[in-house]
Amino acid sequence: MNEDEFAVRVKEHLRKRYDIPEVIRERLSPPDYYIEKEPHFKFPEGTKLKWCVRGSGAYPEVHEDVEGRIFIWSPTRGDPSEVIDGYLERESRRKRWMFDTFQLWDMICDRKKWKEVEKASKKLVDWLRHADEIAEELTRKSGIKIIFYIPLRSEGDRFHFIASFDSKGMNDEEKITMIDKAIDIVEEAANLL
Repeated sequence: MNEDEFAVRVKEHLRKRYDIPEVIRERLSPPDYYIEKEPHFKFPEGTKLKWCVRGSGAYPEVHEDVEGRIFIWSPTRGDPSEVIDGYLERESRRKRWMFDTFQLWDMICDRKKWKEVEKASKKLVDWLRHADEIAEELTRKSGIKIIFYIPLRSEGDRFHFIASFDSKGMNDEEKITMIDKAIDIVEEAANLL
């Protein structure tokens, strides 16, 4: 099976997995998955995607790079500016005027700067650390690498958990099984946060 056929198979598999029963279809629309060749999200420099199966932010996405690594992105876990604003508003009016939301967004992308961010919002940093701990715990539990993704402000994206695995040497059935396992794990991570 070539890469385009496999991407179509993944798309159909995800459609079936998230199919909404006919009874409630009028109130909720099923995810409309589609295939892309260009990455929607920021990948490490030099990563070249074969394909990406995307849907709405309420459902996971699946990407495969040319090296055979498959990435599963969780449903979105909040807009960074809204999350930051929410924590700043709750903690202190004084701190709210001392720190700019977008300045903090830039700072939280670099985990080495979290100590400095704590001056503005200890609870925000606690929430971010908790997300990292969830990713580490589920990586140990599942054997699939999971990270908590904090988007750069220039990407204008949302928080996600990302699971990844090397699919080299796997047949299509094994890949689908691993994709399902990874989806279960990123959804568990998203629900724990």
